[in-house]
Amino acid sequence: PKTAAKVLALSDQIVEENGLTTLMVTHNMRDAIASCPAVCLTAVSRCMPTVGPRDGSFTLQYSSAIAFGKAERVSDESEKTEALRLICRRFLPGHMDAFDEAVRRSLDRTVVVRITLLAPPTGKRKQYDASGEEMKFGRME
Repeated sequence: PKTAAKVLALSDQIVEENGLTTLMVTHNMRDAIASCPAVCLTAVSRCMPTVGPRDGSFTLQYSSAIAFGKAERVSDESEKTEALRLICRRFLPGHMDAFDEAVRRSLDRTVVVRITLLAPPTGKRKQYDASGEEMKFGRME
């Protein structure tokens, strides 16, 4: 931890002095958010390798989105609990009976991060229809 703090401080100093942009890879979200709360979120779904219907080349069909925002730790226990409840309802709806006990045991060591978007997210996709035509912007089937 002491070495990590020294490396982070030195990195911050070098970035500031030289006007650099950096990418931080860390498991310590507290340090990352404190150092730079700017975040970029990406999501890819329906990613499926396929052979291009026209020329037989390898390609991917996918849907993706990207958003930029500002991250901050949530410290209010009721707000943390409500955020965790929403996540659990979305991904584990059949296990909500265990939610209250799980939160009671682990809320003090669980970090919840609020991300405030700076602009609406943007997205793109690559998808083919049944006849092999790429479905361009606005075409939904």
